[in-house]
Amino acid sequence: MSHLRTALICLSFSSLLVAGSAEANRVRARQGTTATARTTARAAAPARAKSTLRPTTALKISTQIRATATMRANSMTASTKNNATPGMSIFPTQSSVKWTQTRSGDYKKSITPSFNVSKLGKSGKIDFMMLLPTSGHDGPAKAAQWAVQSKYNIKITHADGHVENLGQVQSIAHVTEHGLSTNLQKGKTIVQMWPTGSAGVGGFKAGREMEIHWDGN
Repeated sequence: MSHLRTALICLSFSSLLVAGSAEANRVRARQGTTATARTTARAAAPARAKSTLRPTTALKISTQIRATATMRANSMTASTKNNATPGMSIFPTQSSVKWTQTRSGDYKKSITPSFNVSKLGKSGKIDFMMLLPTSGHDGPAKAAQWAVQSKYNIKITHADGHVENLGQVQSIAHVTEHGLSTNLQKGKTIVQMWPTGSAGVGGFKAGREMEIHWDGN
């Protein structure tokens, strides 16, 4: 009887070891599956966009875009010298890009201008020329002062929610032109500009923020 009890105890202990080993294997398998899933998710996640502020001399700008930008800059300059503050402007540097304005900005209603863009290729890479105006609402003398003192903050919020604060652009005229290179993501990108010391984007949303919608093509 003693031998039988010993045998049963050994058998039960062995069963527990086997069960414990099986459970440990299942835990390891689950952990391995979870780790693989995390790795796969990281691998599948889109690369974060890396935008760059560049002088326009470093960009290839088509003749048509240059002419359009010059006309617009002259008009904006006249406004700043006549007690007005125009909104920023932005243009793709190449006329081959399809660029369509779908909504105008409205200062009183704080409505942001909106654009559709296409024909970029799969990478979404695009170069922009930005026209950054000084504030003219406090008169010509202040406008002339801010034209050489202001610094413009540039911020991009990409379609996946990733935010890039790109630093500042030094104002050198009533309207300062500067380049911006980025890789758009399919969907809506928001570009914001505001002078340091101003009321920020919220003080003039129609002129300091714009939406860019890329269709992925």
